[in-house]
Amino acid sequence: MRNIIIIILLLNSLPGLGQSKKLAVTVILFDSNLPNGKKMVQDTLMNDKEIDTAATSVDMYFTKKYFHMPYYVPTDGIYKNEAKNSECDMKLYPNTVKCYRYDSKDRVIKMNVSASGTMNNFTYQYNSKDQITGINDIGARYQLNYNSDGRLSELIYFYGEIITKRLMFSYR
Repeated sequence: MRNIIIIILLLNSLPGLGQSKKLAVTVILFDSNLPNGKKMVQDTLMNDKEIDTAATSVDMYFTKKYFHMPYYVPTDGIYKNEAKNSECDMKLYPNTVKCYRYDSKDRVIKMNVSASGTMNNFTYQYNSKDQITGINDIGARYQLNYNSDGRLSELIYFYGEIITKRLMFSYR
């Protein structure tokens, strides 16, 4: 038994054989939604931050957590689950109430959000890899682009047809 434990520890310590896969992520924001009249501001929001991709996906939930874009996301992932079912209860109002509709793969395709001072009607589009590629709301939309490795490369926020914010991702 002791020999097995030692072998497992040795294998996990060798590069490329352990469970962890780390990437350095850099995120640059381009923002033109500014009250001071500036056309575009560029800011590095994250510079070579090491991410364990076995534990953390760089996706819409990552951008929500670190950059509040988009502000509302489906609870516990994109697929139908019990947590989502319990959220659609208008007795909770004025606290946030989320109601969902799903496609044939049980992915969220619509999310209505009601809260004090908030009413949103989000629709979601997916690619063949079940990654969200578009989020539409009243007058606003997000476009998510991915690189050839399937990693998020860009999140663009449009208000009408005008790009107001863009997050660019690079990995090493």
